[in-house]
Amino acid sequence: MLYEARRFVMSLRARSALEFAGQWARFASHPAHWQQDMSMDVPRPSPTVTASLARRRDRANRDYPGIPDA
Repeated sequence: MLYEARRFVMSLRARSALEFAGQWARFASHPAHWQQDMSMDVPRPSPTVTASLARRRDRANRDYPGIPDA
């Protein structure tokens, strides 16, 4: 949670610096910047978490067979 808050504040600081410099419109119009910026924020669960979620899904499918996956 603290990590996301820190990244958000840093992005606001960067945006205000770009606005002050008059570069925000040029920066925001280029999709490669957003692609690079958003790719850093993709959550990457650990293999342990992934296996735990898979076990939970399989258990739910076994216990409640009529409910489709979300």
